Amino acid sequence: APIGDTNPDWKIAPRVAQTQFDALLATFDFLIVRGEDSFLRAQWAAKPFLWHIYPTEDGAHLIKLDAWLDHYCVGLEGSVSEAYRAASHAFNAAKSDATQSAAFELLAQNIDALTAHAVLWRSTLTRQTDLATRLVKFVAAHKGNNLG
Repeated sequence: APIGDTNPDWKIAPRVAQTQFDALLATFDFLIVRGEDSFLRAQWAAKPFLWHIYPTEDGAHLIKLDAWLDHYCVGLEGSVSEAYRAASHAFNAAKSDATQSAAFELLAQNIDALTAHAVLWRSTLTRQTDLATRLVKFVAAHKGNNLG
């Protein structure tokens, strides 16, 4: 059931081989992922998701999360962006149960816009050149410059 339902059907996904992971993600309406590889795969799945970023003692993970949110939320309506940011922070910054509950309720209220955004985001990713090509172009453009 979609997350906006009053009684969603929550499932914990079974462990699967990496080659089956993308197919597994495609079976869900909303994803909660942890770790960088799963974070990338969730983006390619074109599903709304929350990323549980690995915490650091110094809180640097929240800076990394904010950098991601600044990038990902471009194009979202202000209230949708605020809802996604609030849920992401509530999920990653050990907020109170009441704060988490309110943030997740706002997230659920905006699930249709977040779903559409996830599809648009994947479309944006497919138009990018791969990293290796971009690195080769960067080096060629800066050949002879002191890069170090």
